[in-house]
Amino acid sequence: MTWDVVVTAKDTREAIGLFISRYKRMGASRIFIHYDDPDHVHLFDDERIEITVCDADYWAGARPDGLERRQKHNATLARARSGADWIFSCDVDEHLWSEQQVSKLLDAVPEHVLSVSVPPVEAVYTAAPESEDDIVSTPWFKVQERDAAARGTFWTEKLGDLAGLSTAGYWGHTHGKSFTRVRGTPPLAEMPLHNHAGRTPFAPARLPGLWLRHYDCRILDSWRKKHVERIDGTVRTPRMGNERRQIAKLIQRAYAADGEAGLQPIYERMFCLDPATLQLAAEQGFIRRFPPEEGGQELPEEGSCQTGL
Repeated sequence: MTWDVVVTAKDTREAIGLFISRYKRMGASRIFIHYDDPDHVHLFDDERIEITVCDADYWAGARPDGLERRQKHNATLARARSGADWIFSCDVDEHLWSEQQVSKLLDAVPEHVLSVSVPPVEAVYTAAPESEDDIVSTPWFKVQERDAAARGTFWTEKLGDLAGLSTAGYWGHTHGKSFTRVRGTPPLAEMPLHNHAGRTPFAPARLPGLWLRHYDCRILDSWRKKHVERIDGTVRTPRMGNERRQIAKLIQRAYAADGEAGLQPIYERMFCLDPATLQLAAEQGFIRRFPPEEGGQELPEEGSCQTGL
């Protein structure tokens, strides 16, 4: 059973290189990268990568205003081009992890199941990460194994006034992302942003042992830029949730007042846990330890690659 992955990206070469390395290790047959900003393009010398630069010619005057719509458009296009049995759509800061070979897990999915939703786990740290390698090297992740009420109570106590900007402790989405069958399905007009929940006959199944490691924490300046661009209109995200929007406004105000010095305390409160809290969270089932990623080993070489449309 074969599978591809598609991402719409605007990020550093290091972050995209780590994404590529992760999905190659997980067994992706092809990695479709759509660069959302033609001025931020990184090429990699790897035959498994297909790059599409989303420039004016690509959109032919019909570029969707919202990032989410562009992501769905690009994922739908990649599915049409894919030669695999399944395609997985996610963001560049989301790394698939499995206890088994992904191809074997997908091979066991009944034929009538047309999509598989992968639940997110959210990275936390014992100290603020200083490099892209640090970002993906943590073994600690928030999980949703306890009910939402228990998670909300625990993280409210730990996060204080910031807790209201989270979803029961999660800063990012809680929906997960989806594998979608490529062949032998009814027509699918558009790939989803998260998963196919409520979309018969593509209603998703869950597979035990399959997780999406969400590295919502970024290097401090990248983290600031990501959120501020969503507030100042550089990147329009109409479907951004209210909590996410409030976080972005908080970051914008703190940076305007005190620069990075104003951001550091917020950043550390959101993403870093002291040893006692980490131990307690793990004991009570709010955090789980996963094998850490390999960091920057075997990063793909810079160079030319196959390009798409």
